[in-house]
Amino acid sequence: ADEKVKTEKIKGVWSPFRVHCLAGDLLGVQTRGLSGFGSRGYYALSTGLAYYKEINLTGKSETSILSSESVQDAKSTGGFSGSDKWGDELRKSIRKGDLKPSFDLLVNLTSQGAAPETNVLAYSFLHFLHSSQARIAGWSALVERISTSNQVPEAEDMAKLLGFPDAATMEKEWIEYISSGKIK
Repeated sequence: ADEKVKTEKIKGVWSPFRVHCLAGDLLGVQTRGLSGFGSRGYYALSTGLAYYKEINLTGKSETSILSSESVQDAKSTGGFSGSDKWGDELRKSIRKGDLKPSFDLLVNLTSQGAAPETNVLAYSFLHFLHSSQARIAGWSALVERISTSNQVPEAEDMAKLLGFPDAATMEKEWIEYISSGKIK
């Protein structure tokens, strides 16, 4: 009768799953509806933000994303196990050649093609966009543009909104950020 209940400490007051859902939903409220042709890249932005907030505010991730094209092929995917090692695991996948980060890959992600590596790649991009005040200001400008145009801007326009001279520079700095070890 003296059974001890093992409880796991989390940072903050909300569960990781709730934070993930709220972050994704709030972005959806901010950006309103997207046109069908203008949604390319939105999965990476919303999923990356949801994982970023989940880990940043609770210290861990326990969320998986469910996707399916039919009842028979439903699947669930999240990030790597142990979100405290996502940065290390991402760098390891890149070094082994299992994943080649690129902005083109990022903007073409969908829930149907989601895999732990690509979800963590989206997370790394949002981690990068929240790594300085200037980048956070750029993120705000991007969200504002999406909300007023109902579409995700093309790569060159997105880069300029985020404070970069062009998409190639943005991609290069993001990949350097991944390599730097700043993503924990």
